[in-house]
Amino acid sequence: MKNVVYNEVVYDRRIMVQKHDNSFGYYTGYIQLHFTDPRIWLDKVRTGDYDYFDKLDEFSEIDVGINYAGNLGIDGELWVGFDTASFPIGEYTEEDCVDMLERTARLLFIRTNAVSDAMAERLAKDQDAKTDERTKHVGLLLETLNDLANASAFNELGKKNKVKEKIDSAGKKLTLFLTKDMNVSLSDIALFTILKTVLSEDDKDE
Repeated sequence: MKNVVYNEVVYDRRIMVQKHDNSFGYYTGYIQLHFTDPRIWLDKVRTGDYDYFDKLDEFSEIDVGINYAGNLGIDGELWVGFDTASFPIGEYTEEDCVDMLERTARLLFIRTNAVSDAMAERLAKDQDAKTDERTKHVGLLLETLNDLANASAFNELGKKNKVKEKIDSAGKKLTLFLTKDMNVSLSDIALFTILKTVLSEDDKDE
């Protein structure tokens, strides 16, 4: 038998914790996905591919690991979740489960806002552009945007090592976009980087 011990909307996402009343007394926790989340997330959760979510940085706050992706039979809503059944009794409490879900909801909230702001700015610029002038490699820009959004979220959470990792990844993808779609040479990109560094040092000297 299982009882819902926590069911609240946190950072615009519903999170839920259930306690299983058996000899183990373990917990299961779930966080709701929105239909505005990345399309691949929705596709993966519909096929129950929880391994996909377990590898995503966005769900790294769930330190027990993701082992559920599905709808829970609740009004078609999509959920990603975990359980503590494989851990010693008492190692993870109800409060621990709620905390992991709240931290995940906050990270996803920051990420979603960062993506929304950047996309709104991008769409505003595109309205004045001709169709044949728009980027051919938009996928690279979207991947760059995703990395920057994650960097923003990790920065607010104080995870500096993750911020650097995501910014480095965004830089590589942006370089590919500039060379493939904008025909910018690697030497010009390198020159810009050098000038930026020199100018930054001059600012510090002043």
